Amino acid sequence: MKKKKKSVKGRIFLLFLIMASAAVAFSYYRSREVYTFWLRSYYVDYRKISEKEMIAHARDLMKKKDMEALREYAGVINLLYPENTEAVLMSGIALFRTGETEKGLTLIVSVSDRVKLPGALVDESVEALFREKYYGEVNSLLKGRKTGNAETVYYHGVSLYEKKNYAAALAKLRESMDMGKGGADVLYYCSLCSDRMGNLADAMKFMNRAWETGPRDRRMAERMVELYRRTGKTAEAEKILRKQKL
Repeated sequence: MKKKKKSVKGRIFLLFLIMASAAVAFSYYRSREVYTFWLRSYYVDYRKISEKEMIAHARDLMKKKDMEALREYAGVINLLYPENTEAVLMSGIALFRTGETEKGLTLIVSVSDRVKLPGALVDESVEALFREKYYGEVNSLLKGRKTGNAETVYYHGVSLYEKKNYAAALAKLRESMDMGKGGADVLYYCSLCSDRMGNLADAMKFMNRAWETGPRDRRMAERMVELYRRTGKTAEAEKILRKQKL
């Protein structure tokens, strides 16, 4: 009998939770709907500001680099005109530049194939995505886009490598070097790409250049040891092992 009472109480409690959750969700939906209604009443009906005028004002805020004001104003446009991709982009930029990186990037990427992005924003967005290891998003954002920034091209190359598109990755990495990107990292990834494509000789050449460039950290040393062993140069591999204490 006690078990039955407990079971009934449990069902009632579960029903209460479901109803409470539904009420919260409905309340949120309605509050958003009501807020949008009042915004429309104020901006459209009372002040007679058109969608075009609102976008123009948002652009002015962007030129002035008033990101806090832009964040708020573009958010209003998003509620009133959710299909306006330029407003979505400006919201993303404002969020991105006021510290809400992930939210901002999500909005930027969501409209990146439908609006023209400023070059500097592309570079900033790619760097932020790359640092968080959003390699697929980096590739999507840069697809069909040209940039004059060697570091951005390098990020694209590494992102393509991480997504196992080795031939395209190597082409981008070489392009970044032609644009002035230096350092051992780009050579290291060129070696990895060449290796994955079955060209061990080129992989060894790139790693030799990376090793000469330095710094000779543990990752570089391990890669050199691996390639020396695979190419039959065991004495060279042992020499690195002794020096690096791997």
